[in-house]
Amino acid sequence: MTENNFHKQNTQPSLLESSPTPPLPETIGPYKVETLLTKGSMSWLYMGIDPKTKTPVAIKVLPSSLIENKASLDLFLKESKLAALTDHPNIVKLYGEGSWEDGLYIAMEWVHGVSLRQFLMQHSFSLKRSLEIILQICYALKHLHAHHIIHRDLKPENILITEEGTIKVVDFGIAQMVEDKPLLASIKIIGTPNYMSPEQKEHPNELSYTTDIYSLGVLSYELILGKLSYGVIQTSLLPEKLRKIVNKALAVSVSQRYQTVDAFMKDLLEYLASGDLEKEKPSQDLSTEFFEVFQKNSGRLSPFPAPPWPFADIGIGKIKCSHKFGLYYDIFFFPNDCCLILIANPLEQGLDPLFSVANFRGTVRALAELLTKSFSEPLDTDGFIRSLKHLVGSDSMLPKLGFSYLLLDPVSDTCKFYNSGLSQLMLVPAGEPCKIVYNASAPLSENRLIDTSATTEPWKVGDVIIYHCLVSEETDVLEKREGVENYLKQVLKEQMLLSAQSQADALVRALSETSLLPQNTEMKVLFSIQRMS
Repeated sequence: MTENNFHKQNTQPSLLESSPTPPLPETIGPYKVETLLTKGSMSWLYMGIDPKTKTPVAIKVLPSSLIENKASLDLFLKESKLAALTDHPNIVKLYGEGSWEDGLYIAMEWVHGVSLRQFLMQHSFSLKRSLEIILQICYALKHLHAHHIIHRDLKPENILITEEGTIKVVDFGIAQMVEDKPLLASIKIIGTPNYMSPEQKEHPNELSYTTDIYSLGVLSYELILGKLSYGVIQTSLLPEKLRKIVNKALAVSVSQRYQTVDAFMKDLLEYLASGDLEKEKPSQDLSTEFFEVFQKNSGRLSPFPAPPWPFADIGIGKIKCSHKFGLYYDIFFFPNDCCLILIANPLEQGLDPLFSVANFRGTVRALAELLTKSFSEPLDTDGFIRSLKHLVGSDSMLPKLGFSYLLLDPVSDTCKFYNSGLSQLMLVPAGEPCKIVYNASAPLSENRLIDTSATTEPWKVGDVIIYHCLVSEETDVLEKREGVENYLKQVLKEQMLLSAQSQADALVRALSETSLLPQNTEMKVLFSIQRMS
């Protein structure tokens, strides 16, 4: 086989040419099944919900048709065993395992984020951020090696970046204990060629920790360069001092390569402490680092995922945009069992709005705390808004803000919607057609004397509310708003049985794949709220 077509092989173990159509059961073990994610030749992957914590889980299933196949059963049990040995913030967590009527399953942590491959195909990190990510991968790899585990398939697809910027190493499908004999020994190549060490290609059954270090070298090269290598590596393109470190990780000879992850980390940390980073980083890195800091802090303004509430399941879907800041949303629970959800977004773009919205967040939280401490029946949300508008109107530092809130009252079975130039509300009563709820006032800080009352609607058990700022009544033309409304209604019909978080994710994902929303304009958020008994 020539080197030119080597990378095109299907290198994942495959025992069957075809497999049965996966079922969509209501539950697998104790977990409620939401949807089928992928169907592989050796396993199925579902998204589910833990009924106790209401958190999403990834459920990997070995079909009953493969349980009698010793090789597939051994691989699946091995993956479960290895996942159970690891407990580290940079490694996906194992939540449970067991059997069900259609096979065996492994329930794992659901990671909200994207893979390194997805990110690098569109963006690049600053050099400093790239090295931080490499170090997180190192910590995960160090933990695996300390438990005598060789991952054997480190690649960008198997490195996820969470909403908070944490790295998670996933997929132990072909990992092995260093003292174990590899399973499927008859298969010549198991892994991903572009990230495999030379010895993994030549002698896949005789590997050590250094094969993972080679893969780490390829990942480091791609992160530092800011793009995927597709099997073509030219370390001469890297900064000089970093080039020496990456070259050693990529040494063809195992004896010349780093023997431990600790040794690789030591050189990387010495590089960071030496001041060479400031000398070698690209000129554009200053602005990239600047935006990375702003994006990180902008994301910290608002809670994610939604905190639990006994009266409703709340899911949050977000659309992120590069170099756009300032979106703020928040959730408050009051002593009378009411929940207040609010969204604020500057109607102007730039860096100033981030500081202004952070100031606005402090104002909102102070008022909400005051409202809670001075609680009386009925909850004075109108007074809350009047106070908020007064403070905002008298603060010259605040830009023109779109602002809205949704007050959910399970005691009176009502919801109140107030909109000041920003959001839309879709109410789906159980068994009835979807209803668009309108309420409009001037944006905050434009005219603090205007005081439009909130719109009150019935809100009963089984009802679904979609509350979002995907399009605004002030800035978007009627045709665009109606297009988004109609598409949301269409997608929502297909997703009504999902949990709130899965529903929010599905709606945002579906809209992101259309041309209905303007691209790279501003950050967006969507809430799915499902009333429970």
